[in-house]
Amino acid sequence: MNPFSPQNEFEKLKQKTLTDIDQQKSEPQAIAFNVLGRLTNNYDPSDFRYTKTFDEETAEVNKVTLEDVKKFYKDFYNSSNATAVAIGDFEKLPMIEDINSILQ
Repeated sequence: MNPFSPQNEFEKLKQKTLTDIDQQKSEPQAIAFNVLGRLTNNYDPSDFRYTKTFDEETAEVNKVTLEDVKKFYKDFYNSSNATAVAIGDFEKLPMIEDINSILQ
């Protein structure tokens, strides 16, 4: 058996994140920044700018699955919205073909 699996690594990262959140609950500076963020940012909880409580963060982390991460990566970390700039003396069509082959 291979001891490495994406699911195992994902669970380790998730557990570390949950541990970090739990530690912040007893750190005065973390508490102060959280309260300040909540008092100064009056965004709706559905808005990504909303400052979550530590318990809300914990609930969000617990809900995330490896499939969610893979979907996010597929949707946002790709070349479909890339911009390429070429400067210098070159032929236009071969350059476009080269760029397209790199980004696909």
